[in-house]
Parts: sequence; structure tokens; C-alpha cells
Amino acid sequence: MQSNTTFFATAGGLFRLLGILSFAGGPASAAELVDIVATRPCSAIAGDRIAASGNCTASADHKKLSVTLTAKQVDLSKTPGDAGSVSFDLPDGVSYPGSASRRIAVDGLMLYNETLAPEVWRVNAGSTLEVKLVNRLSAGETGATNLHTHGLLVSPDLDTKGSKALEPVGDTVYVCTIPEGETTSSPSSKNCSAHGAYYGNSTSEMNYRLALPADHPEGLFWYHPHVHMNARTQVGAGLSGLIFVQGATGSASGGTRATNGPQPTERFLMLKDHQLGSVSGTDPAIVKAGFLPVGEHDAGLCGAGTTVHGACFADDKGWLFTVNGQLYPHMTIKSGEREIWRIANTSADMTYDLALIARDSGRPLRMQLLARDGIAAAQEGPDSAILVERVLMMPSSRIEVAIDRAASEGLFDSGQPLEAVLKTYGYYTGGDAWPAVELAGVTFEATPAAVTMAKPRVVRHHATAGVPSVAKAFEPLRVTAWTPSASPSNTAAPPARAIKGDVRAPGPAAPSGSDHMAHAGAVNQHPLPLPSAEECKPLQPGEERLIVLAIEKTDRAEMFKIGAARAKRQKLTPAQWNDLVQKTIDTAAQFGEARSPLLCAHAGTTETWTVVNKPYKDNFENHNFHVHQTKFEIVDVQDPQNRIAPPRGGAAAKRLVDNYPVPIGGSIRLKVRFSRNQVGGRFVLHCHILEHEDKGMMAAIEVMSK
Repeated sequence: MQSNTTFFATAGGLFRLLGILSFAGGPASAAELVDIVATRPCSAIAGDRIAASGNCTASADHKKLSVTLTAKQVDLSKTPGDAGSVSFDLPDGVSYPGSASRRIAVDGLMLYNETLAPEVWRVNAGSTLEVKLVNRLSAGETGATNLHTHGLLVSPDLDTKGSKALEPVGDTVYVCTIPEGETTSSPSSKNCSAHGAYYGNSTSEMNYRLALPADHPEGLFWYHPHVHMNARTQVGAGLSGLIFVQGATGSASGGTRATNGPQPTERFLMLKDHQLGSVSGTDPAIVKAGFLPVGEHDAGLCGAGTTVHGACFADDKGWLFTVNGQLYPHMTIKSGEREIWRIANTSADMTYDLALIARDSGRPLRMQLLARDGIAAAQEGPDSAILVERVLMMPSSRIEVAIDRAASEGLFDSGQPLEAVLKTYGYYTGGDAWPAVELAGVTFEATPAAVTMAKPRVVRHHATAGVPSVAKAFEPLRVTAWTPSASPSNTAAPPARAIKGDVRAPGPAAPSGSDHMAHAGAVNQHPLPLPSAEECKPLQPGEERLIVLAIEKTDRAEMFKIGAARAKRQKLTPAQWNDLVQKTIDTAAQFGEARSPLLCAHAGTTETWTVVNKPYKDNFENHNFHVHQTKFEIVDVQDPQNRIAPPRGGAAAKRLVDNYPVPIGGSIRLKVRFSRNQVGGRFVLHCHILEHEDKGMMAAIEVMSK
């Protein structure tokens, strides 16, 4: 079982709860972290490197990026030459028992464009992203795939003509591809049919066109497959990549770019874990293994109470914890410099409780939080940076942090380097006890002297006894909150649709100049059944939605479900509210069942939702709530265990996210705004622990024009 979330804590909360781990000895030798932006350029941003491969093409005006994305499953028995793409150098001190080999090759992994660390798509707000997805996965039930751009505020547009999707489509989960050479009656098509997905002109390819609004927030996003019941396997086997959106120059959004001084060096860190089976050390040249089927994954594989150094093995199984496709890479921060790290949890199920730890003392080093889920985390005061010592990152969450030795230590021996380790503490979700893992080594080079900065702030930690220390001024990066435009002409939206009885009618034309999804000669409407007329009645004043995340366990299976209801909560007594929650749990359904919720919202409105996680019998698990095509504002968090808190940030930041943990036995209250850009298709809400999603914890929503 797994849990997804995005939560930020300082040393005062979880830090005291879980304690501090210390590290003995010096840093292990390791290769420098691969710069996946420099090595595989794919950008439409002016000044960036031009793509050297045939996978990416940018328009001369920087307004369009065209990408070919090929999904492939490695089969070393058929293509032994692929071994280089799925081989890893084991960290120092880690070996497979009985083998002297320092490398391991993993069969059965799934790659985009031949690598676990594919191109970072770098685009401007207001530009268009075109993606051609090619399916060259292996035949079988896990061979069907599609594409979702997680967190992007783009249209879910889907139009059809006959039985085919009209390409290009928007960011919709209701399209599908199957491996080249497979037929629509083969086992590969099973999960396409399970949620009513459409093929395009070719069953093995799909073309997407995603128009980003001109006021799109600046920050880190990612892409991954989203075929129901295949998502966990495909993401767990490696199918994911990163997206960076740069905000408009001079935009009030500000985003994560420095507004005071030069832009620091940036690094992209993509965290992926892979569980292995059939591990064998009989070949003296290389340890061999295969991707372990997700039904056999075990959060306790590394053993309780241990700290893993990049990888672990137990009998004939293993677990790799990669950063940009490497095991325990190293990062060097040059003397006197700071960096921006853009970090994404692209694992299927694993939760990271992330911290940067001084190796000699074991104490956490501070990081300045700049953004979460692609939204700037504005200061909590006029000149008050958000400094964090650890960050909870459930599956799909992203953070962007500034790394600065002055912020980290405050007082330090300027003549000595600082050795640190990026690690995740062990974290118990209620269903899984995720291991503590050392992910990467970090060296801060020695700083010859203190550096004077404007408006200095000295962050004072206690000095190490007997070590001469100097005060180093720390000037935080200034971060401006993102505020979306209120003008519909500033969004790249498809034509709006009105609801009239039980049919959709084309709405007014899209704003002039917008890059919408109109298809010549076709009725611009998607074919999926409408929400009920009763459901499509707008929420009344004071009325809110209740969303319940429920688990039902039998002797044969676990079923993950979602239920929904409406209520004027403020008028209900606690007993009446509890009765409504229980009734909604009792009527909850798995995705695809007839009674699975199909919500109906209206463009231009803002709704308040309470998302409840009430344990069922012996099922006590965190969930990680995610809604496609939008951001939502966390208003309140109710956690009986006091482990999950609201996200930090000034009031102007509105604490916006696109995924957030729902505590065991607790709830989150949120506000979600629906826009015209969401009209024209259907999108989903679900738990982003992909085990939970694939087992049914997902529901759908459609946005209608007023």
C-alpha cells in the first residue's frame, strides 16, 4: 500500500517525532549528478541550448515546442544492446552478496526515449506544447499507455468523429494507445476498454496539443502515463519526465526566479525508485535483475530500522533509489554560490521525507522554500524567507528550494568544506513503512571569507566547539506570489460548451488569438455520457462538496473507493455531519463502476470541498489527493495525529497545490476554482499513491459553461 502527499515541516514537528540520524565517516565516492537539461536539451525558451536530438523541435519565435515521446519496455533477451540504458553503478559499500560486480542491469524497465531521465520540456507561459506519443511497449495487459502532464493548467479537450479521437487532443486520460502490432482485441487493449478510452488514427500513436495560458505559473511540473490499472506499473518501471514552465517576463506571477540579483545555478532532481526481482550475481561482469511486478512490491524489503545507501538487496530481490537515473550521485556547490534545486517525486508509491543533513553532526541544514507543485511559495512577511529543514513529498509532489551555505549554517568555519547528504527519513503512512535512504552526496566548497550582501540577515546556529566560525550574511531570494489573470482573453482555451437538457451545444467562439482545439468539419464536443441533470445544478449559497476516500477490505481483495455528496455543512450538527460522512462512505464506488461519482461544476465558480479519510476497520492509511487541470487552495487540515499541517506561505500565496496528503482519520478543506479552460473534456480526481488509484480510488468531473 502507498500514500501520496505534499507537506512542509520544520524541525519543530516531525523532526522531534522521528529524531535525528547521524552519519559516521566521510562521503562515499560517487559520480557527479547528471545535468539532464544540458545533456538532453529540449527547450523553447530563448537563450537555452537547442535540442541536439530529433526528439525536440522549437519554433523560431519560442512559442511552440514539438516533442516525440517513445515509450519502450526493455527486453534484454531480444535487444541486449539496451543494457547500457538500464545499468547502474552501485554506490560504494553496496554490493549484491556473493558478487564482486559494481554494476547491475535491470531487465523489464520502461523508458521514454531510451532513458530513465528523459528530456526536461522547457516552455514559456503562453506557448504551445505538441507531443507525439509512440507506444513501443511490450504486448500484454500492461502495454496500453497514454500521457498526462501533471499540474499543467491546460485543457482536457477531447473530440471524436465516429469511434476515433480527433487529433490533436488535450490533456485527457480518455485516450489510449496499444503497442505497435497489437490489435484492439488483444490483451493489451483490456485496460483501454476498462475506462472507455478512445484510439486515434493509429492505435499505437496519439498526438497531443497543449496550449498554456499566458498567465501560467512558473515552476516544475512532470509527465507520466495515466491508463487506469496500468499507471502504477508504468510509472514504477520508469515512465516519467519533467516539465519546466517559465513565466512571462515582468509577469506579476514572479514565480521561483530570483528577483534580486543573478539567477542562481539550477538543478533538476527526478526521484524514482524501482523494486527488483530475480537478482543474480552468477555473471562476474554484472549483476542481473528484472523489474519486480508491482503486486509483489514490499515497502519492508530493505528491513526495518535500516538506512539504505542508494540501493539494498534481500535474497533475490532488490530496491534502487535513483536521482536522475543514478544511484547515490554527488553534487558540488562552488565556493560562495547558491543553487536552486527543482525536485520531483516521480515514484509510483514511495513517500520521501526529504532533508539535507550535515554528515559530521547529523543535523539538518536549512533550505529556502521557493515553490511547491509549480506555484511560488511567497514569503510569510515583507522580507521573511520560508526556511525548512525537512519536507514531506508524497508521490507526484514537487518542491523548488534555494540551497545556500549561509542559510544552511549561519556560522561555520569558512576555511573548511561542508559534507552533506540528501536523504529521506523513514516514513510510516499507516499502510507502508518507507525506508530511510541516502539519495545523494553534497559538498559545499570552502569559502575563503564572509561575503557582504545587501540587507544582510545572519541565520545563527550554534558553533561547533573549538572550531573558529565566521558570520556569513544570508540574503533570501525574493519570491512573488502567483496570481492568475481574471481576464478570459488571457487564457488559451477551447470553445466553451453549454449544457441544454441532456446534450452539449457548441459555446461562443474562443478569444481571438487563442490556440484552442477546434477541429475543422467536426462537432466540437466529446462523446462521454453527461453528468446527471441533478448533479449539474449549481451549488447553492452555503453548499459545499464532501469527498470521501474509502477502503474496503475483504478476504480476497482491497477495494479503494471515492464517494461524493453535497451539504450545507455549517447548518449540520456534528452528529449529522458524521452521519453524512458514513452514508457517503457506504455508497462510495471504485472508478468505472456505475455509481462512481461523476461530478459537474461550472466555469467561473469556486467550490469548497472537504476531503475526508475515515479509516475502515483495520485500514489506516494516508492518501494523497490530486485533481487534474487545476490548483486548489488548502484552507484547513484536520489531523488527529498532528503529522500533517497546512502548507506554509504568505496570505497572498493562497497555499495553492495540486496534490496534498489527507491524514489518517482526518480531512483537508480546500477551495477549487473552475475556469473556461477546463470546458471541453473530462478530467479526474484521485489518490496519487498509484496503487490506490489503480485499485479504484479515482472519480471524474466535467466543467460546463454557465
